[in-house]
Amino acid sequence: MSIKGPGLPVFDLIMSIADLVDLVSPVIENHHKQTAYIAYCIGEELGLPERELFRLYTAGSLHDMGAFSLESKLKVLDFEVLNAHQHAYTGYLLLKDFAPLTDIGRIIRYHHVPWMDGEGREWNGAAVPELSHIVHLADRIAVLIDRDAEVLQQVRGIVARISEKSGSLLMPEAVDAFRKLAEKESFWLDVVSKSLGLVTRRLVKARIYEFEGVSIYGVAEALRRIIDFRSRFTAVHSSGVAAVAGFLASFSFLDMNSINLIKVAGLLHDIGKLIVPSEVLEKTGSLSRADVLLLRKHTYYSF
Repeated sequence: MSIKGPGLPVFDLIMSIADLVDLVSPVIENHHKQTAYIAYCIGEELGLPERELFRLYTAGSLHDMGAFSLESKLKVLDFEVLNAHQHAYTGYLLLKDFAPLTDIGRIIRYHHVPWMDGEGREWNGAAVPELSHIVHLADRIAVLIDRDAEVLQQVRGIVARISEKSGSLLMPEAVDAFRKLAEKESFWLDVVSKSLGLVTRRLVKARIYEFEGVSIYGVAEALRRIIDFRSRFTAVHSSGVAAVAGFLASFSFLDMNSINLIKVAGLLHDIGKLIVPSEVLEKTGSLSRADVLLLRKHTYYSF
């Protein structure tokens, strides 16, 4: 399907998804952005090329997208989280069939693999991308930050905790790069800044890539999978809405480009439900008033 219009900046799309995922709970607010920023800065310190830095940033922004329930999202905020691979694998499944983000899916799939003195270069017979280990480190740094305390007073303790795990849990080269970063007060102030999105936009300069050779419909279809995969009750809901909307629109006097845009709207109409934990979407009993009010917000965030 071809839809006329401007290209879709990857940076804006990634930021929108990260924002929605983090809105599930105030406890995880900005977690994906923090992880992405930290990973990017570590990659810069390691001298990685620009394309690799952008891949790092993208993977960091989406790394926990496979954690659907609020409980699972909160569990991965434990520093030494156990059995963390399921949500990482789910995140990989959501992205693997969307060509522009297939490699990002691989990074996410292995982002909880421990370094184990180098044995973590492979996992179950598969090669683990170095970028996965950098995202892992960035994620662990982010979860150690106490948002209720002055960040500069936490630096020594965070560096010590990370250093303890160098070689066993975390890749030593990345940890060494982090130690150098940790000496910069500006790094920490950026990480906890309420304007982290703006800080990152200047840093990444979105080195603003666009999806090449991919239609807006293709992007919408990939997002549809992320939206609908979260609950067995909505597995084909958005695609069904898109098909019906497109069928009805075909009887109008609209041109084909407008009809295709209506199909895209059908695929994305529930994207705001990413803020709703799966515990609510899967609830079999009556919804509480709080549940109803939460669900009603999804149209606002879709917009």
